[in-house]
Amino acid sequence: MTGAQTTPAAPALPASPLHEPAFTALLPHSASLRADLAQIQADGLAVEWGRAGGGTFYDRANARIVLDERSQGDGAAIARSVSHEMGHHRFTDTPDYSSRQSYVEHQLRNEGAATLANATVRQEIIDSGGPDIRVSGAGQANYIRIASDHLAGNITRDQAIGQIGAVFGSERPSVAAHGTYVDYYGNHYDTALVPWLRATKQLPEPAEPSPAPAVAAADRPMYEHLRSQLPSATGHEQLLDLSVRARELGLAPDNSQVLQQGERVWVASTQTPGIRVMADLQAPAPSTEQSLQRSQAIEQTATQDLPEPRRAMMP
Repeated sequence: MTGAQTTPAAPALPASPLHEPAFTALLPHSASLRADLAQIQADGLAVEWGRAGGGTFYDRANARIVLDERSQGDGAAIARSVSHEMGHHRFTDTPDYSSRQSYVEHQLRNEGAATLANATVRQEIIDSGGPDIRVSGAGQANYIRIASDHLAGNITRDQAIGQIGAVFGSERPSVAAHGTYVDYYGNHYDTALVPWLRATKQLPEPAEPSPAPAVAAADRPMYEHLRSQLPSATGHEQLLDLSVRARELGLAPDNSQVLQQGERVWVASTQTPGIRVMADLQAPAPSTEQSLQRSQAIEQTATQDLPEPRRAMMP
């Protein structure tokens, strides 16, 4: 009689990804990767396993690099992640919080620096006869091409970072469910940074919207029509006065035309010759209150002229 079969236990994770044998086997192939480890030790960074599916990231606030535990046993993935996240660690440009776009561009340069670090380690390992650890991201071919231009001396490091960052914006973060890196960093700016920036007076509070100009509903079509036809410096009281007087003569946007000569403006009927109103834009216009009263009087007159509704006769 045979005993019950047992499922073998999963191998224990090394205490740190840096102790993974498949990773340490790559160290002789890359001076930059060895320099990363020396800087990790000098700067007191922790390199830890994170939960499966939790993504790989650099946590500057807590001085640590976290790797998805699914990369256990995959030396190339660990080397790719460590070199990338150390690129973030070495990126020390001052963040630009002045606008959403400026902040996003800064963070994409940060990603450009990290990706360039990954591509540099990759090239060193290949040149030393080691395996291709690849470069993180769907834009890998572009990143390798740009990094090769930099390593060949054709472009500066700053240019390479900018070019990679421009491509990186369309990548999708491993730590966000939806959207691109542009969305990810933009949303972070909107939801986390803007409240902090306003609380610390680094961004002004949003201005209160200006109240809409006082215009009666019946005058609004002509008012908007005149505003689109006349110079932008034309004042509200001028526009309102001309709108009210035009409506008083039965003029509307669809049966009139706007003419201007110097500072004089006419609204003239396109159906009945001689029906028009004129305004001198240099002369003072009636106040808003006076024009609204005139408009109300026109409404009352029009209402009084309406025929009485027919009433049903009682049986």
